[in-house]
Amino acid sequence: MKNQSVSFEPPERLHLTKKQQRQIVDHCQAEAPLEACGLLSGRDERVKTVHKMTNVDESEEHYMMEPKEQFEVFKSLRDTDDVVLSIYHSHPETEAYPSPEDKRLAFYPTTVYLIVSLADEKPVFRGFIIDEEDNVTEVPIITT
Repeated sequence: MKNQSVSFEPPERLHLTKKQQRQIVDHCQAEAPLEACGLLSGRDERVKTVHKMTNVDESEEHYMMEPKEQFEVFKSLRDTDDVVLSIYHSHPETEAYPSPEDKRLAFYPTTVYLIVSLADEKPVFRGFIIDEEDNVTEVPIITT
C-alpha cells in the first residue's frame, strides 16, 4: 500500500540549472547501460543539490538506491530548510516516461519523478507526479 499520509501538494514544476542538468546527464551516461539514480533536494520547486546514488541492483531495467547513501542525504537535510523535491533515474534505451515498474514503485505522490532518456543522441528530461492510483501527470522541467 502506498503512503497516503502526505499532506502537502506536489510541485507544479521543477527548476534546474544547466549545471545541475549536466551533472545528472553525466551521471546517467557514466552508468549506462545500467540505470542511474539519485535525489534532488532544494526548496520551492528549485533544485539546490544533486545527490548521485548507487544503483545497488546494477540493472539495465530498474534501480534500487543504496540505503546508507539515502539515509545520509536525509540526515544532511535535517538542519536545513531543504527537502527532497525529486527522485531521478535514467532509461538508457527507452523513452522518458514511467514504466509499469516505475509506477509500481512510486511511493511518494508529492515527489517529482525525473526520468532521463538516453535512447536518442540528445538526452531527454521529463518529470512526472505518480499518484496513489498510478495516474501519471507530467510536470514541466525548467532549465535556467
